[in-house]
Amino acid sequence: MINKNSLLGIRIDTFNNDLYAALDQLKDGNDVLIVTLDVHQLLNVRFNKKLKNIIENASLVIAAHPSISKAYKFIYKEELEYIKDFSLFSDILSYIEQRKMTMFLFGDEEKYFFTITEKMKKIYPDISILGTYQNTKNKSELDKAFIGFKKMNPDVFFIYMPFKKSLYWFNENNGKLGMKLCVPMSRPLDCFCGKKKSPSLKIIEANKDESFYLKRNIFRIFLYCDYIKFWILVFFEKISVNRAKKRIIKNAKKEAKREVKLEKIKAKELKKEEKKALKESKKEAKMEAKGEKIRAKELKKEEKQALKEAKKALKEEKKALKKEKKALKKDKKLCKKKTKKNN
Repeated sequence: MINKNSLLGIRIDTFNNDLYAALDQLKDGNDVLIVTLDVHQLLNVRFNKKLKNIIENASLVIAAHPSISKAYKFIYKEELEYIKDFSLFSDILSYIEQRKMTMFLFGDEEKYFFTITEKMKKIYPDISILGTYQNTKNKSELDKAFIGFKKMNPDVFFIYMPFKKSLYWFNENNGKLGMKLCVPMSRPLDCFCGKKKSPSLKIIEANKDESFYLKRNIFRIFLYCDYIKFWILVFFEKISVNRAKKRIIKNAKKEAKREVKLEKIKAKELKKEEKKALKESKKEAKMEAKGEKIRAKELKKEEKQALKEAKKALKEEKKALKKEKKALKKDKKLCKKKTKKNN
């Protein structure tokens, strides 16, 4: 799995220390660009918008120097794998041989092509080299060559040119190539063909290959300046990253405080609402109780009134009964008197 990272604003990828898996992931693509960056190249890219854009759109960008890995760890406290250009060149050739793939060599210096291909055949006998072609400024010739490249359809297309030139060339002809894996290689091929003296395996394993080249470079003072510039930029990026982290932490704390404050306000409002609701419910309960009392009083009054009326009616009945009794007595007396007279 290829993961995009960034150092000094330049893309650098990680691939879980499994180059073959990364190549397997990319091998079926079209015009796949695989780039390595050492300290000097990284600085060149940083101050060149066009190169930066090419690197940003590449398929795989590999750190090619331990200083880049150290700088990344210094800033982000995370590991970043690196593969030196010699090791990468060797690994890609082994990968081509192992997967029974084909390759093609394209570049500026045709005089070294034979030496390179013969050496490759000796060291990696199972590699199928489809051919070589020297770069030309003649566009019609180059267009014809592109037609030939597409017919041959090599799995890996090595671009043997200086770093900047190879990237500019790829960018200019991107889409016309129709290649699978495009790998710009300069220094490893220079040493492979004997154009430049290559460091021994001990020097490479001891991470002293850079000092080996610096000693042989008459402009080494500028290269030393590059290292100083690189670490100054790394130091400032560390400061800016730390500031950004502090700002993020500060903002997170502020946000957390704000959330706590909001939660407290919400809790207070909820309590207020609960109290209000409780007050209203109590008030309603009181009103209901009062209403019940009033209704009970009215009921008692009605009962008393009914009882009073019942008593009054009873009295009147008694009076009427007495009157009836008196009337009966009178009638009896009159009857007796009449019977006496008749007798």
